[in-house]
Parts: sequence; C-alpha cells; structure tokens
Amino acid sequence: MAASALGRRGFEGRRIGPEASGRGRPCAVKVAGSRNPKVVTRRHALPAAAADSMLLGTVQPLDVYVTLCALIGSTAVVKTFDSLAERDLIEKNLSRKLIHTTCGPLFVLSWLFYTQSEYARLLAAVIPFVNGLRLFLIGSGAVTDAAAVKAVSREGDRTELLKGPFYYTCVLTLVTVWFWRRPAGIVALSIMCAGDGLADIVGRRLGRGNALFYNKSKSWAGSGAMLAGSFALSEILLALFASFGLLDPQDAAGAARVLLICVLCSVLESLPVNRALDDNITVPAAALVIGSQLL
Repeated sequence: MAASALGRRGFEGRRIGPEASGRGRPCAVKVAGSRNPKVVTRRHALPAAAADSMLLGTVQPLDVYVTLCALIGSTAVVKTFDSLAERDLIEKNLSRKLIHTTCGPLFVLSWLFYTQSEYARLLAAVIPFVNGLRLFLIGSGAVTDAAAVKAVSREGDRTELLKGPFYYTCVLTLVTVWFWRRPAGIVALSIMCAGDGLADIVGRRLGRGNALFYNKSKSWAGSGAMLAGSFALSEILLALFASFGLLDPQDAAGAARVLLICVLCSVLESLPVNRALDDNITVPAAALVIGSQLL
C-alpha cells in the first residue's frame, strides 16, 4: 500500500497525515523502515510513496530484530514464573495468572517498535505462535517440562496446557494477524490479559462474602477488578499507540466507548456460561465484535 500525497490513510484506514493540496505544500508520508510520519512537500511525495511501496513488500531488518528481542523477553518472563512456582516461592495459581496478566500486554507493547512493512504483523505473530507450540508440545507429552506444568496448570495435569493457556496464545496470534494495531484488537487483548487475570487474582483474595447473585463462583470484587484493569490498560495502550502516530488520536479519546466494551465483557466473563466455554475465547471474541462496531 503506497503512501498518498493527499492525506494518506494507514493500514487500518486511519488518516495519518493532513490533507495536502497545492504545489510544494507539506503532507505526511509514512516510511516503511520507520514508525512516525515524515513531512515532505507534494512534489517529493510521489517518489517517497514509490520507495515506501517497495519497502512495504520486503521484510525489514528492524522487524526481525524486534521479534527476536520480544521472543527472548517473553520466554524469560515465562521461565521466571515457572522457576518461582517450581521452588514454591509463589502459589501456582498466582504464577499462572501473573503469566496471563503480564505476557500479553508486554507483547502488545512490542508492536510499537515494528515498521510499517506488511510483513511486520506476521513476524510479530511468531512470538505467541512459538509459545503456543511450546505449550502444545508440553501438554501433549512430546516434551517434558515439569516447571511449566506446575506454573501454568491448575491441578498439575499437563493436558491443562492444551486448554486455557493454549487458547490464550492462539488468540494473541490471530488478533496480531487480523487486528494489527487496531483499537478493537488492542482493547480485546487488554480485556483478555489484564482484565481476566486480575479478576482471578483479586477474586480469590477479596471475593469472599460478596459473590454475585447470579453466579456464586464469581464475586463483585473480581468483576470490579476485571473492569478496572481492562479499562485502565486499554486506555494506556491506546494513548501510547496514538502518541507513536500509529492510531488516530480520536481513537485514544473514545473512553466512553472503551468503557462500554469493558463493562459488557466483564458481565460476560461473570456469567455461568463460562463454565462450559473458555473465557479466553468468549471474552476476546465478544470484545472484537463489539469493538469493531464502536471503535
């Protein structure tokens, strides 16, 4: 997709630069090897757009570097929690939810450092894909990793890794490919990671005596934590992406719409239906559907 001299729109259909008309007037052009618009005059915009178009069709070295760094970082975070749980320094349920709460947001932050190459999203998707493959191999018994089983499973059964944790990585992979740097994708992952993770962590500690009247296994404390965590992380990430020039500032300013999505998803997560359906699938799916309409 080539940059246009007349107010080019980004990959998600968002305007990146102002309208430019008239000879020599400035307009914004996005260069594939960079993250921010570069202001050029109209007479220089077409050559820049042609160069941009060629670069967009190639794998950028910066994207490969960011992918390797993010993969090493995510592996280090997971291994740290695995080690802490194996040595009984933290509860295994807490370890499982800390992995759930931290890895996703850290991964989304890595999106900020990729270029505008059309291959960037595919390289980024390698990170959750590799982690999902690791969980699949351990859960199926092809690879033995007692520390990972203890840190990620509820009851110490390796096959548990093939359910919630594996679904988590699948959602991260699919959202990266199909909702790359889009508000709906950012909000959906914020809700799945921070929201759902905090709901469990807070609910287990502060949920006694305030169970929901329609689902005794959920609490007002847990649901409130999910709503607060989802909304806070969504707003922080949207503001960051807007500050990097990757989102229209209006998307970061739509707090009321983001709050509505978080409220609806928090209600969904609290329903008894999630005993049969994994909320790592239902919650982000609902957030994506609603977010695609509102954001």
